[in-house]
Amino acid sequence: MTENTDNEEFFEFRGEALEMLDLAESHLLSLEEGQNFKSNYDAVFRVFHSIKGASGMMGLDSIQHLMHHLESLLSKAKDWQELPKELTSYFLTG
Repeated sequence: MTENTDNEEFFEFRGEALEMLDLAESHLLSLEEGQNFKSNYDAVFRVFHSIKGASGMMGLDSIQHLMHHLESLLSKAKDWQELPKELTSYFLTG
């Protein structure tokens, strides 16, 4: 693979990840407002999982590890059926 191809793939990944993170932010804010837990949780989980997988395939280990951490923490909220406000802030910062 050439350097230009690598750069193109990275910038494509970056653009798609930013779009997905904007979507996750919207769903996290909906959770904070007390809207439907399951659908918003599922949407955020899909974003974290997708970015984790794509970053792993691209060899972006630090991003993959961060997304794994966020995904694991979010999974705990599923058991509670709510997302504590302090976790919403943590996810938005992450």
